[in-house]
Amino acid sequence: FPVTIANSFNLSNLQAFDNSTGYLYSGSDIAIKNLTNTSGTVISSGGLNITNSIDFDNTLGILSSQNAMNISVAGLLNNSQGTISTQSTNGNINLTSSTLTNDSGTINSNKDLSINLNNNFTNNGVLSSNSATSLSLGNHDFINNSDLQSGTNLTIANTSNLVNTGEILSLGSAHLNITNGLSNQGDIVGNDLTISSQDLS
Repeated sequence: FPVTIANSFNLSNLQAFDNSTGYLYSGSDIAIKNLTNTSGTVISSGGLNITNSIDFDNTLGILSSQNAMNISVAGLLNNSQGTISTQSTNGNINLTSSTLTNDSGTINSNKDLSINLNNNFTNNGVLSSNSATSLSLGNHDFINNSDLQSGTNLTIANTSNLVNTGEILSLGSAHLNITNGLSNQGDIVGNDLTISSQDLS
């Protein structure tokens, strides 16, 4: 059933919160611990903070905040066919997770987008921001089969190997720091493009 709250909403004292197929709206900030949001909707007119000490399933789910969104997941964040977005120029997205699945999913920040992972990542969805975008993989591999976009500057760091069959686009500078090799069968575009890699193909 839908839950609508005019003021801030803090569920971080709960062990877990299952919003599968549910609807949660707050007129201010939302803080949630160990959220499950399969086919659910969470909307905040303020900021949104999610901390999961387990996996986080946002398959077919919607997470939306007016202001900054912070997501910290100890395990897998599954955003398959899901949407994670911010709506205002204060709407940075900071996402930290061991592993991310983004098959046909969208992660879009109206300001900066920062993604920090610690496993191999295959992007089959859309990662985008209206300002700066940064992606760090803890010296693991990045396979981009879809879209990685930045409205200003783009940084890909701490990446062992990068395989790109999709589009990597920056309207500003683009810095790709790759420990081993880059294999590109797609498009890599930046106004000021810098690639650091031992092997290019």
